[in-house]
Amino acid sequence: MINYNSARASIIIIFIILVLIIIAIIYWAFFREKSEVVLPPAEGVKSITLTLVPTAAIPNSLITPSVDCSPDCNGKNVFIREYSKIPCAGNQVSSCLVSGNNCAGSVFAAPSQPGVHGYVACLDRNGDNNFNGEGESSKSASLVVKSQ
Repeated sequence: MINYNSARASIIIIFIILVLIIIAIIYWAFFREKSEVVLPPAEGVKSITLTLVPTAAIPNSLITPSVDCSPDCNGKNVFIREYSKIPCAGNQVSSCLVSGNNCAGSVFAAPSQPGVHGYVACLDRNGDNNFNGEGESSKSASLVVKSQ
């Protein structure tokens, strides 16, 4: 025979334990000491940024790439390439010689196929004949080609 008083007591004890666990979680989430580490900006971070003008175009229209980079880019060649899964392995569409910290690439024709096309800027900073080093390739810049 089931003793309803002891079953009811067990349920009440389990309920109290669950409520205490929920209170502990809420307390931990809202009242724990929150620490935030603020790092100073890194000096000498090597970066390269590619900008395309315009960012949306019709097939075969002219696109002008420009590159900003720092530091140690002055006098180096930058190659603008189609995006590929292997960094800087896509077809070269433009290039420019950096003067100071930037350069304007030669214009190139937008692809004839509508869609989103990616491009990257590639710079061999350390002279090792590849673009695998820090700051030697940009993030992909997108060009949206719209159907006419």
